[in-house]
Amino acid sequence: MDDEPFKTLPKTFTNGCLNEPKNSCDPEVATRRAAILFGCYRKGDAADPETYAAAVAAVLASFPQPVVYAVTDPLRGLPSQSQFLPTVAEVRKACDAIVEREGRAAESDYRVRRQLEERREYEELRAQPRLSLAELKAKYGDGHGGWGIDRIPEKAIGISRDELIGMVGREEWDRIPNRKRG
Repeated sequence: MDDEPFKTLPKTFTNGCLNEPKNSCDPEVATRRAAILFGCYRKGDAADPETYAAAVAAVLASFPQPVVYAVTDPLRGLPSQSQFLPTVAEVRKACDAIVEREGRAAESDYRVRRQLEERREYEELRAQPRLSLAELKAKYGDGHGGWGIDRIPEKAIGISRDELIGMVGREEWDRIPNRKRG
């Protein structure tokens, strides 16, 4: 046995984990941080301390390094929240909580940035000169010409007015409200 209280994880153990994130913590860093975590408690009651240490280090190694540092921080992490040596599940739960909290914060930041961008676009749109009443009438009609169906050039829709009336039917055509009669 080594004099070292915690062994580093064998590479095959951490590399064999399924769904290991690409930005996971280096196993050596995770092992050192696990040692810091354990050092903050009185003597633990783990049945097999080496297995327990390796399991906690494996859990820590599956998370990004900032999460590992946050969970093992004696001032704000697990050591300041629990009087007893945490189980492997508690370490995992603490890591998951930090990841979730950071995810919500990132999502909130994204929404704020998007809202500010939309506001900027809106303000730019409002700063553009608006059309005058005469320009609006020229563009959309004066409100007495219906929907402009009488003014559609034949080449724009590819059929003549008479063909359109034939397709719709004279009765339906005459029921179009505000249509110029003629």
